[in-house]
Amino acid sequence: MTAVSTSPAHAGLGRVLDDITAERESQYTLWSFQHQMPDGTGPQWTNLADTARRECEHASETGQLSWRHVLVEEVAEALAEADPARLRRELVQVAAVAVQWLQAIDHRSTPAAQNGENVWPSPPSCSSPATARPSATSPGSSAATKAAPA
Repeated sequence: MTAVSTSPAHAGLGRVLDDITAERESQYTLWSFQHQMPDGTGPQWTNLADTARRECEHASETGQLSWRHVLVEEVAEALAEADPARLRRELVQVAAVAVQWLQAIDHRSTPAAQNGENVWPSPPSCSSPATARPSATSPGSSAATKAAPA
């Protein structure tokens, strides 16, 4: 017997993953696999990542944080990665934020949400200083890596 998760992180997750699977099937039908396409990422995107992080932190500090801020920050961080293992970790974070955003959109139309109930934990936040990638001009930036979020 399979255990049923009661974690708020799993609310509506099946529907979202089914939609993602269907979209991947459509992409495969159109383009097959694109294994040889270059990543196009690397340190040339560090300034973009730094700017996205500052904008996300500012929005958080001023009470204006949106899903756009969080997703753009994660995408920009992924673009700034050249190392395949770190790039993969960043892309998992991008996918997780996108999935959570989809869950939030779906939740808005539920009876619980329409009755003002909030079953969701706190929304994601910007990278904290302890986990953020140092800027290109900060000391030790070449050897530092971003830790995975808790």
